[in-house]
Amino acid sequence: WKHQAGVRMVRDIAAIYYLTWDWKHTYGGQFVDLQGKQELVPVFNSLVAFRVPRLHQVCRVKTDRPRCSVFGWFYVPDNSPDVQDKTPNKLTRPNKKKKKRKKNKSAPRAAGQSGKRAKRQ
Repeated sequence: WKHQAGVRMVRDIAAIYYLTWDWKHTYGGQFVDLQGKQELVPVFNSLVAFRVPRLHQVCRVKTDRPRCSVFGWFYVPDNSPDVQDKTPNKLTRPNKKKKKRKKNKSAPRAAGQSGKRAKRQ
C-alpha cells in the first residue's frame, strides 16, 4: 500500500502492543474501554486493537516498575465529502522567509580589539 501525495489520511484503528512481563492488576496501568465497559490488564506479548474514535483511558500506574508498550495507529484515506473538496492536489509547505541577522554594532569590545582580524606575519 502506497500513500498518495495530497490525500488526507485519518486514523482508523489504534493498537497497543504490551511488552512488560508479569504485570499485576495492583500495579495499575490498565486499559479501560469506557464504551464496552471492559478493563484490560497489560499482558506480555499481547495486542489490543480498536476502531477510533472510541472512549478509553489508561489507569494511573501505581508502581515504580516500568510499563512498556508500543502504541500506534493504522490510517485510511478520508473519504468524507466535506474533506474531499478541500484536499489540495499537492502537499504544500508555507513559504518561510529567512530573517537576516543584524550585526550588533553597539556591543562593547575588549581593549585592543577591532572589528577586523589582525594580519599574520
